Amino acid sequence: MKLWIMIVAMLVALAASAYADPVGGNVTQVSPSQRMIIQNSSTSINAMAGNMTELQVNGQRVTKYWQGFYGNVSGNLMLGTPDGANLYNWGQGAVSGEIYASRNSSRINWTAVGCPNTTQVQNEDTYLDANPLFSRDSLNQTFNFTTHPSFEIGGRAVAGCRSTPVNGNPGVATDFWNVFLTDNGTSLTTIDDISIYAAVIDPDTAGFNSATYDFQMLVGERGNGSEEFPSGTSTTYFFYVELS
Repeated sequence: MKLWIMIVAMLVALAASAYADPVGGNVTQVSPSQRMIIQNSSTSINAMAGNMTELQVNGQRVTKYWQGFYGNVSGNLMLGTPDGANLYNWGQGAVSGEIYASRNSSRINWTAVGCPNTTQVQNEDTYLDANPLFSRDSLNQTFNFTTHPSFEIGGRAVAGCRSTPVNGNPGVATDFWNVFLTDNGTSLTTIDDISIYAAVIDPDTAGFNSATYDFQMLVGERGNGSEEFPSGTSTTYFFYVELS
């Protein structure tokens, strides 16, 4: 498959007014990596006529549908002009808010962003080339909670959307919540336009490798069939951040 597993991303953004839309984040890619499942040597077992032997076999595979990001967030609380001149700067404090990733290269209609319906979830799985019911790592089966912490987009409350915690075992983890959202704006018509992945920021929280991060998130990656790594092409995501 072609995805890079868990790229470290550092997002730096200026906080706007309390009810402003999310803004584009400056992202620095630190170190892409992928877990490669390689069997260097086989296990040999002797066979003998008339004998029966019980075997316990364990195998692993890397997902074909998801790219992982994790890292830290910083930002300033300020009052200023769009060209970067600050009338007053309160400096950097505790960071909270959300990070958004979308394949939409144009400005998202944030006033129309909300929870997806069943058809929109199925459409994203179709884009990923994942079977919603039988692929264990499909969007439908991965984002199978609706208990994420509520948050606001431009002052509008968002709760009860398809979501999952991204910190090891989703049946145990209670932090680093990811939420699948859609842009229901009337001018947006394609899967790339409407699909948005959101990560709720958890400042200085122990992550998957015991180091502390502000966010961990998944984004959908079309890594099956003709798109499979290494012959396939990568998928471009655009990042936005809303600090509160």
